[in-house]
Amino acid sequence: MRYIQIIIAVLLSNIMYGQYSTMELTFLAKINDLEIPIDSIRILNNTQGDDTTIYHPDNLLVIDYLSDVNENKFDHSDNKFVIKSYSNPATGRINLVLKLSEPSRVEITLSDILGCQAFRYKSNLKRGNNIFSIQSGIKGYNIINFRNSEVSETIKIVNFATGEHCSIDHMYHEDKSHRKFGNIDNGFSFIYGDELIYTAYSDILEASETDNPTGDKAIDFQYSTGKTCTGIPVVYDIEGNSYSTVQIGDQCWMAENLKTTKYRNNNPIPNIINDTNWESLETGSYVLYDNDMSWKDIYGVLYNWYAVIDENGLCPERWHIPIEEEFKILTDLAGGLDSPSGNLLKSSKQVDSPLGGESETDIHPRWDYDVTNYGINTFGLQVPAGIRGDAVHYLSIGSLGSWWTSTEHPGPNHAYYRSLHSSEGYISWYGGDTHWEFSTLQQRLI
Repeated sequence: MRYIQIIIAVLLSNIMYGQYSTMELTFLAKINDLEIPIDSIRILNNTQGDDTTIYHPDNLLVIDYLSDVNENKFDHSDNKFVIKSYSNPATGRINLVLKLSEPSRVEITLSDILGCQAFRYKSNLKRGNNIFSIQSGIKGYNIINFRNSEVSETIKIVNFATGEHCSIDHMYHEDKSHRKFGNIDNGFSFIYGDELIYTAYSDILEASETDNPTGDKAIDFQYSTGKTCTGIPVVYDIEGNSYSTVQIGDQCWMAENLKTTKYRNNNPIPNIINDTNWESLETGSYVLYDNDMSWKDIYGVLYNWYAVIDENGLCPERWHIPIEEEFKILTDLAGGLDSPSGNLLKSSKQVDSPLGGESETDIHPRWDYDVTNYGINTFGLQVPAGIRGDAVHYLSIGSLGSWWTSTEHPGPNHAYYRSLHSSEGYISWYGGDTHWEFSTLQQRLI
């Protein structure tokens, strides 16, 4: 008996050379230094292959781990057989994972240091992560043997606590490491020095960071915005006006309102300023806001819907005014029509913008002041050029932006358009009178 006690003491001493530690990882996401919510964060242990996912509103992952102690871990590539021990020493229950790359019949036994078997478990296990929670009735040295038809491996764990009986609970998780979200949320394994990959997801954005954490830390995802379209940083219209571009999902957009006063074939677009027949006009026309040429380069030109669909072509070659469904793809990427999706589409330039820095300006082009519904420039477009709502009235430059689609509305002389307002966070979707004059945004035909 004395001999057995000495062996256990030596084993305990060897195990406790390692330090049992806790690490806290906090996740934040920002766009242009503005903190935004994250829908979910997947944490992949790239060293061991395990992963876990945390979901909004949680942004904290607590990891219990042993530093400076090698956990039992056997990888038999020929037999696709991996055993992992999450904690050693244990305190009562012993949580283990048997990871199989193919189905296998496995036998598990638990014995004490003298070889006295406490229980035996046999089962046909599926491919993937098979999680076992073992309630050991043995205090001290626990020997757990895993065996299939080709491999036998043993894990030795010291248990500081014991239950009244031995039992084993099995939970199966299919291996989904190739999918967007993780597959284990209650058995994440980590050994000091492992490489972790963090991926943050939202409805519109995705960002990843790779790390070898050594202690508590905050992981700060900085989403990139306003990327130009691949190979198309600038586009020119028939008059030589230049426009920057922006890649949004799989779509390529001009980042500025159209400015041309000519169709693509070089025919002039009529400039209808004060026509008593304005409401009955069924051909293309344009105006400048307040008939003031100084607004043209800043906010672009306002067009009626007939100019949008004119067979002479309003846009440069290979570009077009988007149909309603294409605009819907853009607004869906922003999270739909409800607030605060509209703020993600707005430029961050605003009077007294809470973002400060270059976003805070009273110089046009910019949005009027609003303390809540300010733009955060997620996509790098959308400035409010105002509208012409009848033959003589121009409204809301700096506070309202409306953009035609090329889709006709069921109502008579109406077509669909999208609007943003400086004091609102939602995206408006209406059918407007085809005589009204709005801005246009162009999408490239891919």
